[in-house]
Amino acid sequence: MNPGQSVTITATVAPATGGVPTGSVVFLDNGTALQTVALVNGAASFATTLSAGSTHALTVSYAGDANFVGSASTASPVSITVAPLDFSVGSSTSALTLALTAGGSGSVTFQVTPTYGSFPSTVNFTVKGLPTGATATFSPSSFAANSAGGQVTLTVQMPKQTAQQRTGELMLAALPAGLLALLGLKRRRVPMLFALLLMLGLAGLQGCGSSAPAINSYSATITGTSGTISHDQALTVNVTH
Repeated sequence: MNPGQSVTITATVAPATGGVPTGSVVFLDNGTALQTVALVNGAASFATTLSAGSTHALTVSYAGDANFVGSASTASPVSITVAPLDFSVGSSTSALTLALTAGGSGSVTFQVTPTYGSFPSTVNFTVKGLPTGATATFSPSSFAANSAGGQVTLTVQMPKQTAQQRTGELMLAALPAGLLALLGLKRRRVPMLFALLLMLGLAGLQGCGSSAPAINSYSATITGTSGTISHDQALTVNVTH
């Protein structure tokens, strides 16, 4: 049965010699008393909700009265297995997609929902497989066990461009003009090999300038964990350089 479902247990004390037993019975779960209920016309009922993630052996004990001796049903317990609490994270059939630029940030959202009204315990989130240097923030960072769940936002921040990278780009940007000025000198002779290398370098820079932006894709995984149960959500991260 599912967690949270109510189960009604009924016990009937039937004597072999006739008559109607009186008194009360005790309902037990795996040997632990749940409730004492008075007999009505030799029968008693008790409704309860059993704990999730376990098997329950239900028995009844009758203490007897002035006319009948006591008895118990320990030889033939009723066994009920209750499923564990569970939850879902996003979609199990499709991946989320997040587009980023170098030094920029972006966000995706996903839904976290308890399957049976509550979580096994506090739900926490992690993500693996992001680009090197990227940082991740979840909002909210967790859900309490008795909460109804909700939407979670994952924000990923790409590392900012270093000063060394910016200097290199400035040097590359200034190099074509310097090469043109050097090649345009008429009174100074440039060695043939050096001039050829400069021309090749200039052609390479012009070729790079006309190429499309590079996009690197990363396969990441968002994980929600509650107690011993965890679920994953696939995430594709596309970074434009």
